[in-house]
Formats: sequence, C-alpha cells, structure tokens
Amino acid sequence: SYILSVDRLMYDAPYTAANEPQAISTWRDDMFTEQTALRDWVQVAVSWQISSATDQDLAAAANKVDAALATTRADIEAVLAAS
Repeated sequence: SYILSVDRLMYDAPYTAANEPQAISTWRDDMFTEQTALRDWVQVAVSWQISSATDQDLAAAANKVDAALATTRADIEAVLAAS
C-alpha cells in the first residue's frame, strides 16, 4: 500500500534534498499516476455496475491500475537499490 511504501522508503534510508536518489522523485510522480488510475477505475466500475460501461471498459481501467502498480513497485526497488 501507499503508506507501507512510504514507511519502507523513510526508514530504509533517511534522505535529504542533497542526497535523495532521482528514483524517489520518479516514485512520487508515478504514485500520482497510480492514484489517478485507481480513481478512474472506480468511476468506470460504478458506470459498469449501472450498465453504462462495458466489460472491456472495466478491463482496460483495471489494466491501467495494474500497470501503474507495477511501475511504482519498480520505483521502490530502484530507491532501495540506490540506498
């Protein structure tokens, strides 16, 4: 989860602006993308429940969430590798 990821990053390596790896900035940006994908999926899921979105719409939205999660997981590994 987002909170666990932040905790892991904060306790594994205390960074300052002077020594923060670029991967942390990338992770922050990608977390915004992840949050947006999740929000969009929720909106599509509600539309799907009332039959105004198709199964394909729901699957596409879920795929975006999955892709965003994979990206942020990779970002976390990059930060930890730089630690």
